[in-house]
Amino acid sequence: MSNSKVEVEKEDPDFIARNATLKIGTKNIQTPCRALNLTDHNDCESIRITNPEVRGLNELYRKVNEEFLRKLGQSNSLQSRFISKIVNPLNAVASKEINLLFLEYGAEHIPSNEEIEYLFDLMYGPMNDVLIPPIIRGVSPADYLNFLKDFFTVLESYNKKPLVGLIPYGAHRDLDPILAFYINKGLTLYAIDLNGRHPLLFHPHLVRVHRRLQQVRREYDQDYYLHGLNVGFGRALRSRESVPAKDVFSFIYGLDSFGSPHVPPRLPPDVYGRLGRPPGYERFRLFNRSDYGYYRVDLISSPRVFGQERNASVDVDSFRQVIDLNRIRNMQKAFNAERHGLEANTIRQKIADERLKKHVEEKRYVRENLRSLVKLASEVRRTSLSDF
Repeated sequence: MSNSKVEVEKEDPDFIARNATLKIGTKNIQTPCRALNLTDHNDCESIRITNPEVRGLNELYRKVNEEFLRKLGQSNSLQSRFISKIVNPLNAVASKEINLLFLEYGAEHIPSNEEIEYLFDLMYGPMNDVLIPPIIRGVSPADYLNFLKDFFTVLESYNKKPLVGLIPYGAHRDLDPILAFYINKGLTLYAIDLNGRHPLLFHPHLVRVHRRLQQVRREYDQDYYLHGLNVGFGRALRSRESVPAKDVFSFIYGLDSFGSPHVPPRLPPDVYGRLGRPPGYERFRLFNRSDYGYYRVDLISSPRVFGQERNASVDVDSFRQVIDLNRIRNMQKAFNAERHGLEANTIRQKIADERLKKHVEEKRYVRENLRSLVKLASEVRRTSLSDF
């Protein structure tokens, strides 16, 4: 279960950002990097984006509920179709790329032992590079920890893949028992589920996780990897031309990689009713690397403000030629993911040159949150961990 290695090459003196290499078998990626969403649709991020500068890490996300899992186990044809929706997209990407498969199981209780074994069998495919415990929606972190104990009983008798410890969405106080469980198992790869929130809202959680893992790093001389799952960019008022791209703060908050959210925005129930359905282009925003803002597609006066990107798979002008909203939605995701990836490359170079702080201070929407970003670094670097 140890066919993986994390090598940290350079750490930024002002933030938690760092340059690292993740090696899994014969594959490797350099971080920070953007994970590309891979599905069985040709319009998904990973299929649409061909720019080699941002490729290397794919994120697959599948959902099943209790009833569907039962049907899968009873029908060979249904199970074959389900597996095909995972395997076929993986066949479409380069064999040297690292693939992360996340499975979300929706239930109000933890799975039975029989269901746990079946979930393991579904996830243990030849093209999946790591094994990640399923996400269990609707259960408490304490119940999830009980699930982990049963899940590891199954995988430890069979698994030969590197393991990624899933840190579920939950209260701050619930982090320690789950982290302690993974650390006792010797894990160094982790994914934290933000459940649609952005890193600024998860500041206390990220401080706790980083401090705990850095303590382990000091004691055992083992570097760790932290992936952001279901990272959102924050709430956007329709009337505003641009809003902060808080998901991109992930790289400055010490997440080695992150992918697009697979959950709906987290809003109070009454807000959905008042918002209604946004008309047309008002739903879509594009990431601008020059200031870390998300701009409404319909209010972009000139594509030149976004600059020219080499080998870009989707450009701003493309949105003016399309009227199908579903197609625009997928184009938006690919456009933003590609720009996130390009910015990750720039951040990597700025870390190497020890110029990251100067780089982000030039970004309009980073300046508004700079104090929080610096505070995180200060809190993580505190060496007193007597509360663990």
